[in-house]
Amino acid sequence: MGEQIYNTEHGYFLLKNDHKHEAREALEASCHCTFDRFDDALDFIGFNCAENDEGDVIDIFLASSNTGEDDWKRLKECVGPFVEVGSQLIFFNATSCFAIVFLEGKEPGTVEAAEDDVECVPTYDMDRILSVLADTGNDLWMEMNKKYGTGEIEGEHDDQDEEEEDGVPQDGESDVEVHTNSDINKGED
Repeated sequence: MGEQIYNTEHGYFLLKNDHKHEAREALEASCHCTFDRFDDALDFIGFNCAENDEGDVIDIFLASSNTGEDDWKRLKECVGPFVEVGSQLIFFNATSCFAIVFLEGKEPGTVEAAEDDVECVPTYDMDRILSVLADTGNDLWMEMNKKYGTGEIEGEHDDQDEEEEDGVPQDGESDVEVHTNSDINKGED
């Protein structure tokens, strides 16, 4: 990770205000320093954060191009255990895109951070995937739409329209209908 790395606009990240002091203390122990605030500790390892009105951390991003392997390790091992399961941070460099994902740990009630590759999916394909999930009535659709939704999806999914060739609309239109999340939540078809 020694080359230039950038942040992306990503889906969901949450470190609740109630847990920032625990993450700060873990960073202090790892860095052998003391910090007044959580964002000071992050800055020390080359990161910064954005907070919502409640003081929850809703994004962590690079503050330095000199962030080293130890700093990435500290982010995962010291901050990771206090982050909400399902959170993710996505970064890219000249040759790849990767994520730090926060998953349910091996022990009940724990969170572990792991690196994962990120594959780019064209918007049209993601809309089709979300449409199929919406048609199944599967609860996974809501989670996937929250993270990756390009619009709110409804309606019957057609495997192939006459206008399509190799699964791609020829006129630039999608076979995906759009409506609001509140309609979906009401169970309207």
